[in-house]
Amino acid sequence: MKNSTSNDELSVEKLEKAFESDILKKRLTELEKENAILKKYLEANGLLEEIKNLSISDEEFICVNELKKLKVLSDKGMLTLDDIKGLDILHKNLRAIRGLTIDNFKSKGKKKADPKELLKIVENR
Repeated sequence: MKNSTSNDELSVEKLEKAFESDILKKRLTELEKENAILKKYLEANGLLEEIKNLSISDEEFICVNELKKLKVLSDKGMLTLDDIKGLDILHKNLRAIRGLTIDNFKSKGKKKADPKELLKIVENR
């Protein structure tokens, strides 16, 4: 009797694995089709080469991920003074890695806004 039970269990296991394998093969086929469609779309819009050339350095990757972690802490209201200092350093490093400086965001040739004019704008909301 024990042998028939073991054989039945083995048969069930084989059927389960075969079924799982079939499901995975179907899913793989679906994903390959979807991938082909997306590649055609990218090629048609001239974006395929641009995406292939996209890559970020390890430093940029670390900065972005650490900034995301700090955002989660900020959302929970759990930032410490050290976290805020780290945020400032990460932000500056990320901007430097990406070739951005503070001067890139300063308006050139524009005068400072008059506080009275700003108050008028706020009051007219």
